[in-house]
Amino acid sequence: VYKYFSSTKTRFQRIPNSFSFATMFFKGLTVSGTCSDWVSFTQNNVLLPFDNLYFSKVATVFQYYNYDSKITYNYTTTCIDRDVISELISSLQSGLPFEGNCDGNTWRVFTCNKERVFCVNC
Repeated sequence: VYKYFSSTKTRFQRIPNSFSFATMFFKGLTVSGTCSDWVSFTQNNVLLPFDNLYFSKVATVFQYYNYDSKITYNYTTTCIDRDVISELISSLQSGLPFEGNCDGNTWRVFTCNKERVFCVNC
């Protein structure tokens, strides 16, 4: 599991002109990407320096393991809808809830236990 996480994280970090955040929660432990790392990322890394700039794409990779079926699930999705991305980024920064549809997927930002959460199809 960690090998897949690490290789995916490296692949995303190597994309030019991009920002990436990775977190791994395994067997009750945050192995990488803590809550404070996430807060720092949403408050600092996704701020654009000029009003005429925008994010053109958001890509995600999620993986989870079902202990009952012993199956690992991987889910990758991309959004290129400029309006959805703009609202998503704004919500990540402000903490206001957001739900938008992009390429048949539901992208959400909400607060759970006083922490900002981002998910796709959740």
